[in-house]
Amino acid sequence: MPLLLRLRVALVALFGVLLIPIGFSSMRGLTHIVSCSAEISKPFEVTFDANGTPLLTGSSVVEAGTDPVCRSLRSDLSLRTVGPNRVEVTVPITNEGTDAWQGTVALMVGEVEIPIRIGLVPPGETRSETLVLNLPAGVTGFSGELLIGP
Repeated sequence: MPLLLRLRVALVALFGVLLIPIGFSSMRGLTHIVSCSAEISKPFEVTFDANGTPLLTGSSVVEAGTDPVCRSLRSDLSLRTVGPNRVEVTVPITNEGTDAWQGTVALMVGEVEIPIRIGLVPPGETRSETLVLNLPAGVTGFSGELLIGP
């Protein structure tokens, strides 16, 4: 057998051996960050008492439902007043799963969508972001949605 043919056969055999682990394994979560396959939304409503303290009504804890990746995500919104017509919103995302998660998080207030930069959330950890909403004078409440998605 000519030398060139033997080299080609050896090269094909080498590639075949190197591709065996790839063919028989799942790369899910190893080479990329997994994310939700659908958006999760949780409506909430905020009212202010006589002292101007924000009151979050409805369940503030977001659970992602049946999505195989995002069912292990939890979020518990918290609010506090930081000045006249200003509310500080803290959005923590806890990953109780076994895979790292990175996706989009947004707060929908009325018709305005506010993106929130949470970043990568490793398994078993919590990442949070705090933002300040400047509200028009005289606002007695507002409603919105926390959106978590791919």
